Amino acid sequence: MKKNNGNFKLVGGLLVGMMIGGATIVCANQAIQALQNTEIKVSLNGQVQAFKDETTGEAQYPIIYHDRAYLPLRNVAQLAGLNVDYDGDNNEAKLQQPLYLSRIDNSGTREAFFFNNYLCILYTAPWGQVESELYLIDSSGKEKAFGVYYDEENEKFMYKIEDDKLIVTEYIRDGIDESHGGMSKFFRRDYEIALENGILIEKTINEDHNDIKHDAST
Repeated sequence: MKKNNGNFKLVGGLLVGMMIGGATIVCANQAIQALQNTEIKVSLNGQVQAFKDETTGEAQYPIIYHDRAYLPLRNVAQLAGLNVDYDGDNNEAKLQQPLYLSRIDNSGTREAFFFNNYLCILYTAPWGQVESELYLIDSSGKEKAFGVYYDEENEKFMYKIEDDKLIVTEYIRDGIDESHGGMSKFFRRDYEIALENGILIEKTINEDHNDIKHDAST
């Protein structure tokens, strides 16, 4: 299985700065003019990310100022797995590492992407590849955990995004299989996650009790 060091990287050949928002940037109480560039792409682990304003839903793009690209602080911080809060009384942007990071085994494989303004973190669980996990984290840092299967042979998590829905494959524990030396057995479940009226809705779309996986590490 391919490993990584647990770090997330923004790639795309640009120098990333930070901004809080807008094409007119205030720096040291001085307004400056900057160019919004809709052609610059930002990718995480090869997957292009789409940034949106969490209030209006409008797309947000890099701002170019003095030949440097600046991205919204909240979007970039969330992409790195950080919670963001703004203290208006003290003019302070506060970043905090969320609790879920303490539960991730750094020796495993991770992947991250955005889905409907949720930061999605997938990682291989230390107790077995079959029971890998998917976290959806909103802008306030609230998280919801789901199961996801990691295909070790093809080195990929089993999910896809279709029509604003997140389609995920997981395997559900279904007891012990004595014919396989007492290993735990799991059957396949496909489900979708959608955002309805601001609430994450999970719906099973398929169960296959003939598609079985075994795992000795559980």
